[in-house]
Amino acid sequence: MLNFLFVTAGDVCRGPMCAVMFRDVLDRYGVTDVEVRHAGMKVKTGGDLPLPAVAAALGRRGLDIGDYRSVALTDEMLEEANFIICPTEGIVSSLTYAAESSRLFCLRGGVAEPGFGSEKTYDRLAYEIENCLLDLFQRRVEVRAVPMTMEHIPRIAEIEKACFKKPWTEQMLIDELDVPGARFFAAVDSKGETVGYVGANNNAGEVYLGDVAVLPSRASTGVGTVLLNKLITVCIAEGAEFISLEVRKSNLAGRRLYERCGFREVGKRPEFYSQPTEDAIVMTKRLKW
Repeated sequence: MLNFLFVTAGDVCRGPMCAVMFRDVLDRYGVTDVEVRHAGMKVKTGGDLPLPAVAAALGRRGLDIGDYRSVALTDEMLEEANFIICPTEGIVSSLTYAAESSRLFCLRGGVAEPGFGSEKTYDRLAYEIENCLLDLFQRRVEVRAVPMTMEHIPRIAEIEKACFKKPWTEQMLIDELDVPGARFFAAVDSKGETVGYVGANNNAGEVYLGDVAVLPSRASTGVGTVLLNKLITVCIAEGAEFISLEVRKSNLAGRRLYERCGFREVGKRPEFYSQPTEDAIVMTKRLKW
């Protein structure tokens, strides 16, 4: 069960709209294993009602806000959420003290506070949110990370060949299924296609990441983030101390992905890679302090 938490300041406008509309997206795609919650940083639970224009804008889309009341954000809600979704980068920044960056996301493009506008204002707001939520669904729900099994391996081997000059073979991947500390996950989309994978080994609480590979046609669609979030969540549950990895110095996209998931540069391995020869940047994410 995935847990999505929409966090705003007042929880009377964008928060309830996002929650109601995202549940509708999930219903339309037949997704039943996702929990959707909303909360505000500056409200009391059960206090404020949504603005009438909010209920009206949703009603014109055939959606019912029901017996909504504002909900106060709690530490427990933040801890339980797999994904914490905010309408602006400012709200994301205000939550970095309470949640890992790998679980904090801004709606793509951002959705500004509309103020006390007209009905047209809220219709336009609903349209903006709808587009953001479809993107959110495709990036965070449509693709799931599941434990790697034999059925995923042929496709993962193909992805390896497409991504690396020294790819893992099918046999190498099969061998990892019997390694006690191996933590390998496949990214599978709603059509059942394997579109990426992550592989790591947990050695007495020290986790070393080997590969993250994504089908080139699915690059920059959030698959890598889904995989890393899965690995991080599992390793935290197992009580691991840290996750460490090497990445090519020139692989700026990969380094940005790791940084977004909380990894930090801690060193360098000169001429670590071949074909071509290149330094490796060592990055680590601490899971305990």
